[in-house]
Amino acid sequence: RLVMNKFLGILFALVIFTAAAPANMLTNPGFEIGNLDADILAWVRVGNVGNQSWAPRTGTNGLVFRGWDPSPATMSQIVDVNATGTYTFSVWVLQQTAYFAFSNYLQLAWLDADSNEVTTATTALFAIPNNESWHHVFITGTCTNSNLAKIRVRIGGSWVVSGGDCSFMV
Repeated sequence: RLVMNKFLGILFALVIFTAAAPANMLTNPGFEIGNLDADILAWVRVGNVGNQSWAPRTGTNGLVFRGWDPSPATMSQIVDVNATGTYTFSVWVLQQTAYFAFSNYLQLAWLDADSNEVTTATTALFAIPNNESWHHVFITGTCTNSNLAKIRVRIGGSWVVSGGDCSFMV
């Protein structure tokens, strides 16, 4: 009986430990705050990307890679971190029927306090169907370099310019 109680206590502790939700370290993770065609609070945009009120999965705005304009485009944010370790960047994405991707990717760039890379960035290409449905994609990477102070998260895409329903939404 003592062994069973210890086992149940350990099992309960594991469930409590693993049930804790990870902290979201991003500022403005839903792209809610900012000008529709300019910089969005805490995010740096490059290319034909911006937030739009017709594109959210939840909330009032969503990020749009504009398939009707030339590519490529990226959206990135630098996050201060307290320690080396394993980090995950995850997003929900939707490709409209006429969005024809060359490539979509997520990236974690490992930076020191001066924003210089301390090791090679972790990059993951992903492909999702053009089916007007939301898909969850993520990248997980580990950095053990003791100079790690920041991580730049980036989502990027390049596409064939087309018409009709041709956006990639985040």
